[in-house]
Amino acid sequence: PPLLILKLRCKDKQVLEILPTFVEIFLNLYSFMLIYNITFLVADKVSQQWLQWVNDSHIPEMVASGYFTEPRLAKVLSDHGQEGTSYAVQYHIADMQELGVWRRKFGSAMERNCASLFGEDVLLFTTVLELIK
Repeated sequence: PPLLILKLRCKDKQVLEILPTFVEIFLNLYSFMLIYNITFLVADKVSQQWLQWVNDSHIPEMVASGYFTEPRLAKVLSDHGQEGTSYAVQYHIADMQELGVWRRKFGSAMERNCASLFGEDVLLFTTVLELIK
């Protein structure tokens, strides 16, 4: 592989020391192809509890599963007079096969956990996005 050849031919010790970091950064930036998006509709009366749960439990558990990276939490801006607030939580994942494995192992448990904590005050749906550019 080209990176291995670069490492073997390089005589500069500093370059050899930073090469593993460069490879890790490169793989983190370019090794995923999909975004797994979970959209939550959160009732106003539980929004603070939900935000704490999503930041303290949900996101760390999703990343700890080993399937997802780069979590992002965003508020969905909408002019549709809906009750509550919508949030999107997005994760990078390698491919549909990995997502299928995660869904079989953990997917329903994640949804049950949210439902047991918040009942009908939090509704969710998921979408899978393919990164184009």
